[in-house]
Amino acid sequence: MKVDLIIKNASQLITLQGPALARTGREMEELGIIENGAVAVQNGRIAAVGGSSSILQNFKTEDIFDAAGKVVMPGFVDPHTHPVFFNTRENEFEMRLQGKTYVEISQSGGGIRSSIDGVRNASEDELFELSRKRIEKIISNGTTTLEAKSGYGLSTESEIKMLKVIQRLQEALPIDIVPTFMGAHEFPTEYKDNREEYIR
Repeated sequence: MKVDLIIKNASQLITLQGPALARTGREMEELGIIENGAVAVQNGRIAAVGGSSSILQNFKTEDIFDAAGKVVMPGFVDPHTHPVFFNTRENEFEMRLQGKTYVEISQSGGGIRSSIDGVRNASEDELFELSRKRIEKIISNGTTTLEAKSGYGLSTESEIKMLKVIQRLQEALPIDIVPTFMGAHEFPTEYKDNREEYIR
């Protein structure tokens, strides 16, 4: 059978074959590893996996990638990310090392409130460019799907801005992005004394 691509000679091909169920305990050690494995790809989908000799015997292609000395595996799925933000908060890590609690950091202007100010003051284009660089790094480390939360705007306008950035990232980058609206991540400062009104 003719296919578009064959990846051959993988030192280990991790298939994760097994029941289509969430794995727990010892089941998580069952990776379905094929030594000296190969993958046949047709129309962007896996047509077959197996030992290299078997795949090369049963499938033909003009495009062969030799993965000798490499591991071939499914992409990572990151189910919890906040990639759209303006300013970083590594200074808070130092504060935590000094024994400050998250509440103390927040009361001093840090924490999520710092992220809120950055997102609200940044343009959509600024947030897009910063987030694009972050996600390109994530892609380079093998992630093929990620969930992306809003929640650092906490106003209708800023939350919509974040969701638009996430949509643009999905359209611009070779990764599946699953957006999550998280508009009640925290109470914004302007509603700290009127939480009921914010929830409405």
